[in-house]
Amino acid sequence: MPLLDRPGATIHWEEQGSGTPLLLIMGTRMSSAMWYPVLPHLAAHHRVITLDNRGAGKSSPSSDFTIADMVEDCVAVLDAAGVDRAHVYGVSLGGGLTLELGMTHPDRVRSLVLGCVGAKTEVSPPAGRPNPLLKLVPKKLLFRLIAPAFYGPACDPTARAIDMDILRQDPYDPETVAQQSRATQAYATSWERVEAVSAPTLVLHGDRDTAVPVEGGRQLAARIPGARIVEYPGAGHNYLVGRGEQTAQHVLDFLAEVDAGVAS
Repeated sequence: MPLLDRPGATIHWEEQGSGTPLLLIMGTRMSSAMWYPVLPHLAAHHRVITLDNRGAGKSSPSSDFTIADMVEDCVAVLDAAGVDRAHVYGVSLGGGLTLELGMTHPDRVRSLVLGCVGAKTEVSPPAGRPNPLLKLVPKKLLFRLIAPAFYGPACDPTARAIDMDILRQDPYDPETVAQQSRATQAYATSWERVEAVSAPTLVLHGDRDTAVPVEGGRQLAARIPGARIVEYPGAGHNYLVGRGEQTAQHVLDFLAEVDAGVAS
């Protein structure tokens, strides 16, 4: 279990598989364990590196931090793994980190896969403040409340139940959610910066995503030179659930094109 000391936090990261390096960055409050729908498929073809963002999973909590701090955590993990350049795939908050990594460290990325993210990643002010009442809400009830928007109407019920069970076992700290939300709220990129992205880019989005509406993903794909988008009909914000093999194949096909010099 590699641990990396960073200013204000200790970052947990792991790797498996062999091949061209692929860094996976998960979304708000979720640990790298939530990559389970696609991880076995991706690791069969690539050296996959995962990390837990600050305060998530096995990474230590941190005081207030910024998106830039989280991006530098990702760069530090690549350094620790001895990787100069990697494909990078992130979802939700992790997609925002992936995008920012591609803009601030273009020399470290081979390609970008942006899942359920728009160019503007602003969060309403209430989401950026810890709500003490969250600690009183049972996890089971909380997840039932968010499930319809999180998974979408086309999600297989069995796959959703399995995911919710795994999610309930994932460490959950309302303060961590608030800190990550504050970092996201304080961050907003510009279309001009997005249009300067030079890495081959694939955008993935559920067309029933209410957290980050699919129109944001479409705009993002339209603004990044050469980017393409894949939409999952009936999928919500967590389009991975019930579509692990399908999603992984879309990613693998794209990465193969990049490695072969076909994708631009």
